[in-house]
Amino acid sequence: MDAKRGDVVVGSERFGSSTTPADVVGSSVRWQPGERLPDHLEASLALADGRAVLVTLLFTAQRLRGVALELAGDAHPLEGDRSHILWLAESLGPPHFGHARGATWSYPWGSVYVFRGGSRVMFTGARARVPLPVRGGDAVEHTRFRCLSCGEVTLLPYSSGVLEAGMDRGAVPCEACGWPSWVQVGTMTEYQRWSKRDEICEVGQHAAEGVRRFALLPKHPAVEQAALRPVERLLVKACPEHVSNLRRDGVLGFYLPDDD
Repeated sequence: MDAKRGDVVVGSERFGSSTTPADVVGSSVRWQPGERLPDHLEASLALADGRAVLVTLLFTAQRLRGVALELAGDAHPLEGDRSHILWLAESLGPPHFGHARGATWSYPWGSVYVFRGGSRVMFTGARARVPLPVRGGDAVEHTRFRCLSCGEVTLLPYSSGVLEAGMDRGAVPCEACGWPSWVQVGTMTEYQRWSKRDEICEVGQHAAEGVRRFALLPKHPAVEQAALRPVERLLVKACPEHVSNLRRDGVLGFYLPDDD
């Protein structure tokens, strides 16, 4: 692993941000189509220290957007994450940010991740946008962000001008689930990326089973105003646990009728 350039080196072959599928096919390493997606290429290799590793090159539109490395083994996911972190630390040093469910090494060319989701190492390519600071840095401003995997809300050292934070910018992994993908709380981006999902209860802001869309009615008749059409109902998604909140508290002055 070449931390200066962000490349994965296999023998005499080097795979990095400029690698194309044609380069891979013409290399000395035997690759095969990925099990999950055909535009991914996989190779099982033996490392110099004797440990077997599965290398997966992740392509999008002929561009290498990432490299995934996975040590062989059937350990529990959390133990697998720990094994990958220790393995990387041998060559890259301690992570720039880390906890029990994930770790990040940040560089000018991109980032190296270990996070929940297959217990693997992920190299991300060159960033199209300015990289984000790691948690615990010198940032003065902190903003509330929601994890797009589990819904956990936490303060991150990103300014209010940052609407989304993911692997392409070096976002830190969530401490609750380990996933490095965030959206700023209270923004239209949060609504589009999180609240609009079919499984999200908009009352509790969490993923749940049995989420339904309810039509709420205004508690008081709408007052006609010139050139304005009064809102007759409001559609809100809720899980069985929070339906009572729609009757008792309502949303924006709209309530769920008792007979619904």
